Amino acid sequence: MKTNLTVSKVMNSVKQNSQPGLKGILALLLCAFVFAGCDRLEEQLEDIINEAEEQEVKMFEAYLTPLNNSGVTGKATIKYSLNGNFEVMINAKGLSPNRVHPQHIHGFAPDGDMKNKDAVCPPASAAGDDGILSLPEGLPYYGPVLVPLDDNLVPLNAGSFPFVGIGAGDLSYHKMTATKELLQAFDNMYDGTQTEKDLMLINRVIVIHGAFVKDGVVMQRYSEGAEYMPALPVACGEIMKK
Repeated sequence: MKTNLTVSKVMNSVKQNSQPGLKGILALLLCAFVFAGCDRLEEQLEDIINEAEEQEVKMFEAYLTPLNNSGVTGKATIKYSLNGNFEVMINAKGLSPNRVHPQHIHGFAPDGDMKNKDAVCPPASAAGDDGILSLPEGLPYYGPVLVPLDDNLVPLNAGSFPFVGIGAGDLSYHKMTATKELLQAFDNMYDGTQTEKDLMLINRVIVIHGAFVKDGVVMQRYSEGAEYMPALPVACGEIMKK
């Protein structure tokens, strides 16, 4: 009885503090302790570690810096667990007020020839002869849209993007969806495996779009003769694991 109670306590401790790299060592220690049942203990440890990985909350962040001399800055935070929600929070300032601003996770498709290429924020030299970086001119650097950061996140066809009201041009965005629903939608589109490795967030960037342009100059606010260009990239941040 004492041995069983002790094993139970050890297993509970492993469940709370398990790390995949320690699985074999823990199994050997437990086997040596109880002198039998190694196969069964190995299976139990595997189940515990898998459960712990599915419950683990993973954190990512991206610091948004200006594109096209827009002056837009901000920070994005992404957190998710496999059995929980995929959650995105963005706070940015300097955007054109009273306008809709599309925003996306960009990157290279996981089933394409460039699936292992890291998306990066384009340099100023990527702009065309007019000195303005257009959406197509940025694509070789940050890749196409993978996940629209809209009002739903899922499905992946773009919905309603954030509207920045009258004022200083501040954006506050917070949306979530079930992680497994996002993975299913993502992999249905890109022929993936419906596992988190297909997201490859550390290979992605977040891009915010939308600004006024007049006489080849990007402007935050409207002035007579200025045209609002909703697809124009105005801020970008490379996603990093926190």
